[in-house]
Amino acid sequence: MSGPGIIPVPTRALAVLSRFVKLCTFGPSSIAYGVDVHAPDFKIANKSVRDISDLTEDTSPDPNADFVLTYDTSAAAPKKAKPRNAGVTVLDKTGAILSITNTVAETSLYSVVVPAGSMGANGAIRLTIIGSYVNSTATGRTLTIRIKFGGVTIYDDVSATIAVNALSRTFSLEFLLANRNSAVAQNGIGKVMVGNVAAATAGIGDLATDQLLSTGIGHIAGSVNTANPQTLEVTAQHSAADIAIQLNRHFACAELI
Repeated sequence: MSGPGIIPVPTRALAVLSRFVKLCTFGPSSIAYGVDVHAPDFKIANKSVRDISDLTEDTSPDPNADFVLTYDTSAAAPKKAKPRNAGVTVLDKTGAILSITNTVAETSLYSVVVPAGSMGANGAIRLTIIGSYVNSTATGRTLTIRIKFGGVTIYDDVSATIAVNALSRTFSLEFLLANRNSAVAQNGIGKVMVGNVAAATAGIGDLATDQLLSTGIGHIAGSVNTANPQTLEVTAQHSAADIAIQLNRHFACAELI
């Protein structure tokens, strides 16, 4: 259909819309949502009508649903619901600066609680941490990185010696932890990088110089029960306590895949 003042709508979109019984019909205190059960190619989890004050986040959404309606716990009254894409979801993110310095104690660099059942049998959690490292003491130092899931240490290793330099080095950690066709079996893989201190035209690190440390990390044969809420945490530990040694977290996020 077309003509003056009419915007053409793709036939596919009209067909999908025509299958909805109700979709996010808001009233003063309630929400109704649903979709025709005879539309197998487009789904919304939890087809029902509920009072909005009763809505809570679905911690075990239908893995075949395109969207999950979740209660927004941060919203001031009146309460509201929001669709959550059932593909990649940002579980948590922070841009708060965290500095680990002048201690040899194992210290949390970043952690996130993975909601119960959210990984299903074949889901995954992807962690990304970016920051900087500096060692301007009188000698080389090392850094120990550990990754823990559900209180179980799934990765633990100490770095090679990091040479003295007053300039900051880039630091990054990426890690993907995936359920292996079961809510109680995991594999993980990722990498940790500590950059060089050669001068750049702008920023930190010279492309003409290799990074100081860059290594693949991994974990196999995990058995944490993800049907329950579990904490995924990265910790760091310096080899010496000195204010001239710093590991700084600039940003971190966790994504549910």
